[in-house]
Amino acid sequence: MALASACIYPYSPELSKEETERILVVDGEIVAGGTSVIRLFYTQGLQEETTKTAMGKAWVEDEAGNKYYDGTGAWKSTSYIPTLGLTAGNKYRAGMTVDGETYYSEWLTPVSAPEITRISFDADESSVYVKADLNGGESATGYIGITFDETWEFHSDLEAELVIDPDTWSFPPMMEQYPYYWCWKSMETHTMVLVDYSKYLGTKVNGATVQRFSRTDSRNHKKYSIQMRARNLSKEAYEYINYVQDVASGGSNLFTPDPGTMEGNLHCETNPEKKVMGLVQAACATSSRAFLDSRYLKFVAPDESLLVIVPEEEYPYYYNDRGYRPVKNIVRDEQSGVGWGPERCINCIVAGGTQEKPDFWE
Repeated sequence: MALASACIYPYSPELSKEETERILVVDGEIVAGGTSVIRLFYTQGLQEETTKTAMGKAWVEDEAGNKYYDGTGAWKSTSYIPTLGLTAGNKYRAGMTVDGETYYSEWLTPVSAPEITRISFDADESSVYVKADLNGGESATGYIGITFDETWEFHSDLEAELVIDPDTWSFPPMMEQYPYYWCWKSMETHTMVLVDYSKYLGTKVNGATVQRFSRTDSRNHKKYSIQMRARNLSKEAYEYINYVQDVASGGSNLFTPDPGTMEGNLHCETNPEKKVMGLVQAACATSSRAFLDSRYLKFVAPDESLLVIVPEEEYPYYYNDRGYRPVKNIVRDEQSGVGWGPERCINCIVAGGTQEKPDFWE
């Protein structure tokens, strides 16, 4: 270790801001028979925490010159483009206009989608695992990419037992369950789960782990659903996505890839000297949904440490104006009164949920 550390020196590349900042970065996927997505960003400094999105117009184009847009005509950082009419075997490319310049990807040929033969759930002492059985099919490449959406029904951290009477500022007990205790929450995951089975015989993969979450997570409160989308990837696309994920993970060892060597498959049509980074891939995607009940829930007692005990002689509207709400009568360390907590602790909508039931919900 001493010998290794002696070989490491600070290095500051002699690059101007113009060479390292505001370079366009494109993350795109042309999906035949589905919805294509093109996201636009700028490069940014390591010290910057907020992602710098770029505004532009994006489209998908076929060899006959037909262009497919998102239909709004607005300038945006993420374009969702209906491409239901695209088919496997034909060539397509992505185009975009940003800051007065026009960019294109290489011509790409989507191959037929793999099959998600089964989605299963398993758990150990601490975690729940979501797994998939896959079959690459006739267009198997040895590489599969999976993205997924999650939706789950959850409850707020604490269940309110009291309600405010605004006329008297008293707190009568609730006669039924607090109406904002249960909600649904959804999350779309853009980071692709990569499956490499190129070293194995055949086209099938069993038990690939797609997602993992704690048994105490709110996904286990009542019912959880995951919708997976799988596509066959070329070796080049697999290696590029894997490379970018290694860089984005923030590794800081001798084997961390150098982000400056990232190239991708895009070019600037109007200014060939202008640098552009990123990757557009093409695929046919298949999707499958599965549900999980609360069988793996590991119960944790509600954390009431955030509750502020407000004695009767104090002013409850002071806390009400600051976003606190009465939760329950509480006694703690010889102090008694009404326990008030942040509204996000008792209101599942404030905690990021919705009470609009999803159309697909069982």
